[in-house]
Amino acid sequence: MPELSTIAGIVEPLRTYNWEVQVVRSPSGVNLPDNLRFRARSCSVPGKSFDTIEVQYKWMTWRVHGRESSDKTVEITFWEGVDMAVYNALDNWRKAVGDWLTGRQKTKAEVSGDIQIQLQDSQERSIKTFVLKNAYLQDLAAIELSYDTSAVVEVRATFVFDWIEER
Repeated sequence: MPELSTIAGIVEPLRTYNWEVQVVRSPSGVNLPDNLRFRARSCSVPGKSFDTIEVQYKWMTWRVHGRESSDKTVEITFWEGVDMAVYNALDNWRKAVGDWLTGRQKTKAEVSGDIQIQLQDSQERSIKTFVLKNAYLQDLAAIELSYDTSAVVEVRATFVFDWIEER
């Protein structure tokens, strides 16, 4: 039988986290509301890994870390309100990336922007801030709407970025 002090959530209370996402710089020609800001249900924080360099000399092998090769994608999941304002804004961004009907595409420089993702605690105090630099929308997942269900609409957007600033 475990003691109360070894059960998770007893010694240290459970934490709830909120994600606040803000589009700081949007691509030119994309009509987004000024400083588009919304709450995210979940967000993936990019991990970091390092290449390994092996140096062998006679009987010895040294292993040292090389370049950082972090994951360059972030997936944001959020609940959509009745008016679908955030989805429509991100859909405008998607249309700027490429339109399969006309075949028109823009360059990465024309469709990239900066996105600030802020991790907040249960009292809405900022714990950590990530700024995705030169981010562009890679995927805006399809939503299924039906009269059969009254569930809240959940939207998933995936962004690819060049580098990340942590504050």
